Amino acid sequence: MKKFSIILLIIILLFITTTNINAKSFITLPNQINLVGKKIYQEQNRFIKMKEKNNFYFENKNFYNSITGLLTTNGKKIIDISSHQKDINWDITRRFVDGVILRIGYGSKNIDKNFEQNIIEIKKYNIPYGIYLYSYAENRWDTLEENKFILKIINDYNLNPKLGIYYDIEEFYMNNQKIKISSETYDKIIDEFISFFHNKRYFNIGIYTNNRFYKYNINRESKKYVRWIAQYNCYFNWQNNFKIWQFTDKGAIPGISTNVDINVMFN
Repeated sequence: MKKFSIILLIIILLFITTTNINAKSFITLPNQINLVGKKIYQEQNRFIKMKEKNNFYFENKNFYNSITGLLTTNGKKIIDISSHQKDINWDITRRFVDGVILRIGYGSKNIDKNFEQNIIEIKKYNIPYGIYLYSYAENRWDTLEENKFILKIINDYNLNPKLGIYYDIEEFYMNNQKIKISSETYDKIIDEFISFFHNKRYFNIGIYTNNRFYKYNINRESKKYVRWIAQYNCYFNWQNNFKIWQFTDKGAIPGISTNVDINVMFN
C-alpha cells in the first residue's frame, strides 16, 4: 500500500509540472532550427514526453504544443485526406480547418476513389485546397507519366489548387518487395516533376516526404524542393524553406470518422 501511495504521489507531481511548461515559448520559423524548443523538450522527463508529445492545438491562429508552448503565429490548420478517411461530412469538418490537401490518386493511372465526391464538396463549401499524388515512379520517365496524369485530373475537374500541387515521395513496395531507388535517381525524378509543372506555368508546387526519407534518400540539391514534410515531434528542427509541417497522423477532426493527418502551414 505504501509503495502504491508513493507511485500515485509521483504521478500527481508529474501532472502538476506540466502546468508550468507553457511559460516558455518560442516561435517556429520554417527556415531556422529551433534549438530553444529542442532544449525545452529534452529537459522534460520521459513520462511527460510520452504524455504530451502529440498534444498540439491552435488558438486564434497561433499554434502551440503543450510542452514547448507557442510554436508559430498566424499558422493555418490544414488536413490532408484520401480514401482512407472514408466519407467525410464536409459541412461539419469545414468549421474546424483552414484548408485541405487531398489525394487525387497514386501512380499514373489510379484515381483516389473518394476524390470526386471530396472535390465536389470542397468546392461547394469554398474550402481552400491543394492536391497531391502518391508516386510510384522508379525513374524520370515514370514521373513524366504521373505528371501527365496530375495535369489531366486538374483539367478534367477544373481544379484551382491554391494551397499547392505536391508530389508524395516515400518508400513503396511492389509485390511485397521494397523498391530500392538511388538518391541520384530521385534527383532526376524530382527535377522532372518540378520542370514539368514550371513549364506549364504552375509555380506553387513542391515535394512531400517524411523526416527520415528527407534525411537519408534525398540529396542536398533536391532538398530545396521539399516544401511539405512529416515530422512527428513537438518541435521543428529542420533548416530549410518548408511551407507545411505535418505534425501528426493521429489527428481527430469533427466530421471525419478516422484518424487524419494534421498540418500547420507557415505564412
